Amino acid sequence: MGNQHYKDMGKVKCLEIEKALIRRTRQRSMFGFAVSVDTKHFERVMKSDTTAVGAYTFCLGVCISSVNHWAEKSGYEGKFSYFFEAGHKDAAEANRIMNALPKTKSYKAARYLSHTFLGKEDAPPLQAADMLAWFAANHVKRQLRGVEGKRADFEALLRPKDELLWINQGLVDQWGKLNEQLNDEVLEKFAAAFPDQSAIAYAKSLMGRS
Repeated sequence: MGNQHYKDMGKVKCLEIEKALIRRTRQRSMFGFAVSVDTKHFERVMKSDTTAVGAYTFCLGVCISSVNHWAEKSGYEGKFSYFFEAGHKDAAEANRIMNALPKTKSYKAARYLSHTFLGKEDAPPLQAADMLAWFAANHVKRQLRGVEGKRADFEALLRPKDELLWINQGLVDQWGKLNEQLNDEVLEKFAAAFPDQSAIAYAKSLMGRS
């Protein structure tokens, strides 16, 4: 039934381990949240904008906002160390964003302390985050197939304060239009400061626009 470390275990044993992990996650974590987006649709919408980040980094920004929102609601005044599972194709882009975070206006709001990319074997708490991410993605896929309700084990993992955010195609389209509008505003300001039309054409070409 299982894969990797669980490949030699039967169904009953795997279910026992899953239940134990769910109990421990609920006991040891304060807040859980997951962000889902259709990566293919996101890339189609953003493909003409060379300034746009990828879906992974876009979701990362939403996650940082969720962390900040939880801290504000709960009165938490400390800082956060962010841990990422190593190996994602957009890890380099995410790393650049995180490195730039302390230099931006959002630094204080993000309560940033550090970030690290690790394998799950080196950071067992990542297993809990990975479990929530898998359940959330699976739940979205079930909904898109017309399956109502959550899996029983997903229901067992979630608490009332935990949050699931599905950024559907309509929201992605809205984000694409907003991003395009912001780019247009940047170009207009650039044009006012530098009336050289060749420079404007060059700036537009960098953004994939004609």
